[in-house]
Amino acid sequence: MLDFVINIIIILVFLFISYYLWKKGKERKENALLFKMISLFVLLHIVIFPIIYVLIIKNDSSSIEIDSKVLSFEKKSKLNNLDLSYNKNEIENQKLIVEDILNNGKKLLERETIYWFNDNDISNEYEADHSITIDNIVLYFYERDKEIPHDPYGRFINVAPKDKNYKEFELKGDFDMSVIEILEKGLRRLELLSKERKNELNIIESNKFWSYKEVLPYTINILFSDSFKPKKSFSQLVHFFHNVLVAVFLLGFIVGLLQNSLENNEESNVEERLERIEKTLKEIEDALNRKRE
Repeated sequence: MLDFVINIIIILVFLFISYYLWKKGKERKENALLFKMISLFVLLHIVIFPIIYVLIIKNDSSSIEIDSKVLSFEKKSKLNNLDLSYNKNEIENQKLIVEDILNNGKKLLERETIYWFNDNDISNEYEADHSITIDNIVLYFYERDKEIPHDPYGRFINVAPKDKNYKEFELKGDFDMSVIEILEKGLRRLELLSKERKNELNIIESNKFWSYKEVLPYTINILFSDSFKPKKSFSQLVHFFHNVLVAVFLLGFIVGLLQNSLENNEESNVEERLERIEKTLKEIEDALNRKRE
């Protein structure tokens, strides 16, 4: 989700730059065409074409051959981010523990009276009345009122395995949920996380993980880079038009600068001539005045 938001923000920034340059081009008399050219170039080269490349890769990753070093670097970065977002060992360990509690301790949890202590009361501590031991796992039960806006509130189960190979973790539920309901909700959440991680891993392994911000650095230099090599007809067509666009813009940009430079030189030459004529006329007028005197 964060990756999607970052991509949208970058695209919006470039769209604003394109709009701003186009607006400036309409307002200015000098260099109006140059501003509009740059505006269209930003829109097409930096926004539209990278998005098209992303869509092509996601549809068929074999359509574009990506340089092996580039692919390896980006893939490694994505795998590292995946491990940070979804810790496989923790998810699997927590799943096993919750499943074990539901399989072996469900009857005990349904039979026992559960006491929930209030976590907002600093005088409370974990006591025997607020915990139950099932095999090698201790469950602590507490609830937290909505006092601090950003703090989670509701009923919580702290799962503390006695085996040091497993970490403690917490399950959250609503105030009206029983222990079994909170455990089942936690298990569903862990199963969903495991599924999401598997889907993300499949996308990375199939080389379809590219997004706008990853493609942009390699496509922005498309004319002088071999990082992206089209292999199928549609991608080759897109790549061809992209290269033509960049080449035409660079040529037009250079010609525009030279034209402006020549026009400025001509204007300065005309001004210099006028100044010389005015000076000559003034000298003649002064000479005539002296003769009259």
